[in-house]
Amino acid sequence: MALVVFPSTLPAYASEASDLLGRVRDEWAKRGIASHKLASRFLLDDEALQIRLPDRGVAPCGSLVAIGPRTMSFALQDAVDNVEDARIPSVGGVAAIGTCDLKRLSRVRVSASAGRGAIEFVFTAGPTAAPPISSWVPERTGTVVFLPQDPGSPPALPLLTERVASANRRAKERTGVAKEGQETELSALGAADWNVRLEPGCHRFDVLGEAHAGSSTRHELDAELREPDDGRSLARDRTDSADARLEHCVGEETQATVVVSGSANTKVSILHHAWALPPHLPVHWGAPIRARIATLLHARNLSLGRGRISAATRGISGRTHFAQTIRRGSCYVAIVASEGEPGRGLGLRAQVGGVDFADERGVLDQSAAVTFCAGRHGLATFEVESRGSGSAWMLMLIETVEGAWSFER
Repeated sequence: MALVVFPSTLPAYASEASDLLGRVRDEWAKRGIASHKLASRFLLDDEALQIRLPDRGVAPCGSLVAIGPRTMSFALQDAVDNVEDARIPSVGGVAAIGTCDLKRLSRVRVSASAGRGAIEFVFTAGPTAAPPISSWVPERTGTVVFLPQDPGSPPALPLLTERVASANRRAKERTGVAKEGQETELSALGAADWNVRLEPGCHRFDVLGEAHAGSSTRHELDAELREPDDGRSLARDRTDSADARLEHCVGEETQATVVVSGSANTKVSILHHAWALPPHLPVHWGAPIRARIATLLHARNLSLGRGRISAATRGISGRTHFAQTIRRGSCYVAIVASEGEPGRGLGLRAQVGGVDFADERGVLDQSAAVTFCAGRHGLATFEVESRGSGSAWMLMLIETVEGAWSFER
């Protein structure tokens, strides 16, 4: 019997972190600062741990430097502090914490907020805190800032009637239904609001300001869709564009207020277009999940046609694998959406006959969808990854086209 041993290789980011840590220790050694390398630790996304620091002895000051992957975000915090302000976030995968209080910094809490990877640690103790490392690892602590060039005067805006016609045409191309709009004039303070009733479905509000023919005068409008009772923001547009657009989906009839701000006494036209909820969404699923599925479909311009729900599955946070029978020759849309309070994101993957169909983007971190066709296969496997803790999700599989192909059975 032969035993074959394959040499292990470190990921590129782990090797880079070790090299940077060695560079920092060498620079400190040139200045007579002794340092101690601690054990490396691997952190997953949204994971936290505590590390015990070496005894400082009679040295009053201690410092801890942590170097991880460039794309990883984490924070250091003295274990005795529980307030958010005491957290020291990483910049470019590098963070440092220090103190000259002998009663502090015996334990340090390390918490990851994005990304995953190995973190290298080095500890120093001495009469003063260790100098900053920004001058020795500039590639991790800053970037070159380029001053923006002057773009010149803005182009002339089309007339209001032309922009209204363009907005109506865009909505019609996406089968939007025109609802009653509003024409108003902003007050002397540059504000106006409009109460509106939102039917179940997705809604778009185009807020367009008046412009004179050939004028390049820059008028800017901001808009926000709010709940009338508590003022909670449902959608907002505070970009530098001349006009504003709001889009929001609801799973049940909802009262809302469109709030517009801009230059005083500007004449404004508010256009309202709506898209009804797909008939596939049962009312007993609840308004939040119906709204999230509608948001995904609307954002990707995805139509379910006259399809039918062939399966529905629920799950919780983490990774869930399951298989589902499918009809040979049919095409499907699989949609997953979070229930209740959303987690940190959803990922969906389907496999049919060895071919993967994946969506790891999500829409607002609350839903994901994949489309596929069964071909000659009668089974599909699914993987749902719900990031974060305490979140739940609902997946529905919709058969959109039956008998899409003809082939020998």
